[in-house]
Parts: sequence; C-alpha cells; structure tokens
Amino acid sequence: MARKRKATVMNTYSENKTMNKKANAYAWISAIGTLFVVAIVYVIMTKPFEYIYDITASANFSGYNETRQLLQTTWQWFPAIILLGVILWVFIQTLRRDTYGGYA
Repeated sequence: MARKRKATVMNTYSENKTMNKKANAYAWISAIGTLFVVAIVYVIMTKPFEYIYDITASANFSGYNETRQLLQTTWQWFPAIILLGVILWVFIQTLRRDTYGGYA
C-alpha cells in the first residue's frame, strides 16, 4: 500500500513538472509575441506621430508646448515601460513553483 501511494505522489510531481514546462513555454511565447506586436505598432505609428508633432511645432501653438512635450516623452518611453513589464511578468511566471490549477 505504501508503495502505491509513493508512486502516485511521484506521478503527480512529474505531471506538475510537465504542466510547469508548458506554462513556462506559453509565458515566453506570449511575451515574445507581445513584444513583437508592440515593436510593430511603435514602428508603424512613429512616422504619423512625428508628422503631427512637427506640424504642431511649426505652427504657433505656444500654449500647448507642455502637452506636446508630455506626449513626445510618453511616446518615447512607452515601449521601454511595456518591455520592462512584460519581462518582469515572464520571469515571475517562470520562477513560481505552483500552478493555478487545482490539487490532484
């Protein structure tokens, strides 16, 4: 009887280890996909953003200088913030020991 129970515990541990590998792979694939999409959106939208920024800078919109500067700073830093967040998330996902599933 004790041998059967030990084998069951080992099988459960082995199954959880397999589930963790799948969860880790899913986390890394999701992170890489998210970073790829953010990079594509950033590259595509930078040209129109710079065009609008240049138009408003050349016109005499002196009352909106702070707003334009805030938008430009935000546009420059948002990929880095998302990159940091995604990398932090993926490391937390891969380093945790348990899964969100129920008990076997």
